Amino acid sequence: MVERNRIHEVHETQAAASGGGGLVAPPLMPAIRSADPTAPMRCAEEVTLYRTRLDTSAASIDRAKRLVSSAELDRAAAFFRSRDADRFLASRATLRSTLGRILSIDPHVLEYELGPNGKPQLSRSLASIQFSVSRSRDLMLLAVASKAAVGVDVEFRGEGVDEIEVATSEFSGREAEAIRSLGGDERRKAFYSCWVRKEAFVKATGEGLSRPLRTFEVGVDDCDRSLRDHGGDDGASRCWWIRSFALDDNYAAAIAVEGGASPLRWVDVSELEKVAL
Repeated sequence: MVERNRIHEVHETQAAASGGGGLVAPPLMPAIRSADPTAPMRCAEEVTLYRTRLDTSAASIDRAKRLVSSAELDRAAAFFRSRDADRFLASRATLRSTLGRILSIDPHVLEYELGPNGKPQLSRSLASIQFSVSRSRDLMLLAVASKAAVGVDVEFRGEGVDEIEVATSEFSGREAEAIRSLGGDERRKAFYSCWVRKEAFVKATGEGLSRPLRTFEVGVDDCDRSLRDHGGDDGASRCWWIRSFALDDNYAAAIAVEGGASPLRWVDVSELEKVAL
């Protein structure tokens, strides 16, 4: 758990090196396509990925403060650095506004509940969709599914992490050996590919930090994986589909969906906001 927290701490304290350029959907990826942001999801298994660069300008943060809940304001106030508080507020406001548009309800009335292991979910009165959100620096990803449990993770591929040390303590023996066999940029890419796949999976299952990452394998490449797992509280066997991808040269991301391979579609939150104007 200490290593997992350190990954995020290192990335938040490094100087921003990726710039503020626009995001593009990963190229040449089968079953991933851009989408009309107003189009409904076509089936229960389809997952929509909403991506955005967070706006932390003073005007945007003022709007965010008026949109988020008092509990979210309290959490923001607990951050030591104002930059981190602003990113938190921007991400929470973006989550609320996006889910509000998807559900066609006032984002102010959205209420969340925590699952058995702390996974956030919509309150039962609003639980018509499944979602997972992840943020690294100013980049945010939101995955939304109609029924299938889903998890998403995004990480900045920083240089301040000892990939071999973390892989040895956090990954399975075979995954750690694969990381040790690589060097330089190949090692870094493989490490983060494995990392985000694991994090996406435990977010999807709802186990989060309670489940050691070394207890299951997802591989260190970018090939799609199917994982049959018996790790739930009820001991039931579930099948999960996992895919990792690069959003650009600096960020790795992954998604995990309960069931078989799922068609994915991309929506830029900025385009969704334009439709609402």
